[in-house]
Amino acid sequence: MVHSTGTQQVSLEVNQRVGKLISQLREVVATSDLGELDREEVNHELSRIEELSKKEGSPDVVRRINDKLSAVEKLIKMSEGLARIGAPILGALASHYFGK
Repeated sequence: MVHSTGTQQVSLEVNQRVGKLISQLREVVATSDLGELDREEVNHELSRIEELSKKEGSPDVVRRINDKLSAVEKLIKMSEGLARIGAPILGALASHYFGK
């Protein structure tokens, strides 16, 4: 039972870290000059990343998270100011999953 509790604690910490990074990214997107549809798309992709981060880290889940991160990266690069502010946050999120 101790192992299970330890695993649950690590999972909780991971989800909290991911949630914090996603919240930070949402904040900078909300105040950016991205168009409304692009902001909605970023938020949709971030919501899906949050959902996927709660699942077992299978190769399929990791691939899907990578796809979503790539989509978010493309969207934030559309705004120079957002790219400058959002890139480090996005990098930290990618680093969490891929050690990049």
